[in-house]
Amino acid sequence: EYGRGYETGIRFKALDDKIDGQFVFYTIEKENDDEFRYTTGMLNTIYPSATYGEEFPYLYYKNAAAGGTDEAPLGGIIKGAMIGQRSSGDMTQSKGIEFEGTYNPNKNLTLIASYNYTLENTVKSLHPSITTEQRYQYFYQGDQLLGRPEHRANFTARYKYTKGRLKNLLFGINQSFRSKSMQTFFNLPNGTQYPLEFDDEHTTNIFV
Repeated sequence: EYGRGYETGIRFKALDDKIDGQFVFYTIEKENDDEFRYTTGMLNTIYPSATYGEEFPYLYYKNAAAGGTDEAPLGGIIKGAMIGQRSSGDMTQSKGIEFEGTYNPNKNLTLIASYNYTLENTVKSLHPSITTEQRYQYFYQGDQLLGRPEHRANFTARYKYTKGRLKNLLFGINQSFRSKSMQTFFNLPNGTQYPLEFDDEHTTNIFV
């Protein structure tokens, strides 16, 4: 995975440094994004056995019916044998706004909050052998990445004893939120696409 990103923001402090936080805008462009994988159909288009089978026979099914052999297979790619399942030319683009803040009203109590708003999470480019038709077959609206929510938020409150018998004992609670996100989609016979989304997710943890 290779990436290039830029951030710009504002850092602030208040109340004698009891409050510390920042607002950030970021944009990240990744090649070989580790959350992105080509489908088996795309891999067969990019790496046809007729071209690469003799050099990498262990990556393909033999397909003896078509005249393939162990040394020169003519079948499709064995997806599990291909580490990474990506290729040159695939680029993803992420843009968003983040807030992070910490409040320490006293030596014992700490409050931490963060929020991320996603502006963009898309496939910017693919291997040149992938057609526009294939993009729309395997990506929602041709370029939307799956499983990436628009909103994410996290809040943590923790308390630490600094003296007495319970000195250094720490306990707290964490609440996280993740807005609904598309997990997959269906290509309908009429040419439209129907997204399948997971609903908002709330998670609460108590720790000691």
